[in-house]
Formats: sequence, structure tokens, C-alpha cells
Amino acid sequence: MINSHTFVLAIEGIDGSGKTLQWEMLRSALEEEGKTVDLLSFPVYDSFFGHQVGLLLSGKGQVRAAALDRRSLCWLYSLDRYAALEAYIREKKRAENWPDVLLINRFTLTNAVYQSIREIDAGMPDNWDWVRELEQGQLNLPDPDLYLILDVDPLAAQENVDMKGAREYIEGRDVYE
Repeated sequence: MINSHTFVLAIEGIDGSGKTLQWEMLRSALEEEGKTVDLLSFPVYDSFFGHQVGLLLSGKGQVRAAALDRRSLCWLYSLDRYAALEAYIREKKRAENWPDVLLINRFTLTNAVYQSIREIDAGMPDNWDWVRELEQGQLNLPDPDLYLILDVDPLAAQENVDMKGAREYIEGRDVYE
């Protein structure tokens, strides 16, 4: 569990909406006000679960993300966050060095929304309650104090995605982009 004095803020939005840019700007502004800030971004592509997510999104693995049902993908994203947060919390408890603010780039809401959209045509109901129970109820991931949701025109976001170029898990677009 995150220390009770740490404010947890999750930044959410579609790919190319500017989450990372806003995340960095918010970190800088908070630090200028004298706050201590930690940053976490998901997926963690160099971790075991994050690497699996990257393989699915890039199509480089044996199975593409589109071939999996949404709950299987939810599990992978959730386990990636669980593993990273377990390591983060363990280190913070050991060092007794909790920040004033923890900024998270992509979290529970991203998982619920992206996986729900995948099967919307199949008449599947909303995924929010199930993902929230998985992540906060069962895996005990922190419940952010605030979600900041970036609402960006999808065409502008797509232009931003196209400018990204190669990333550590893919060159070009992934299946969600």
C-alpha cells in the first residue's frame, strides 16, 4: 500500500494525447513548488509482464493482442502494474522515502477502457467494475486520488502517434494505435 501522505494522480488518455508531455510538465511544476515527486509509467516494457504486452501489441509474439479476449489482456496489464508497484513500494518502505506525489502515466482506467473498446461490437458490457475489482480489490493496487483524463481529437492524437517513430517494443503503430 502507498503511504497515506502520498497523493496519487493517474494521467489517462488515448495514444498520442500527450500524456507523457503533461506528466513531465506536472512533475516540473510540482517540484518547483517544493514537492517531492515520483513517476511511474505503464506498461513497463523491460519487465517480464510488460515485455509480454509489447510482444502482443507489436505482433512479434506467437499471438497478437487482437486474438486474445479482453480479460486476458486485462490480466497482463494488471500484473505488469502489480509487479512494478510491489517493487516500488518495497523500496520506498525500506528507504522510508515516500514522495509527496506519485504521478502515474496510464493506470486502471486505461486498462478498462482499452479492453472494453476491443469487444464493443460483440455486445460486451462495460469492463470498469471488473477491472477495478481486479486491480484495487484483488491485487491491492492503489486507488488514485485523482484521475486526469486528456480529451484530445482522435485525428490529432493519430498525428502525434505517427511522429513517435520507433519505440522500445515496436517500430510504427501497435494494434491499439
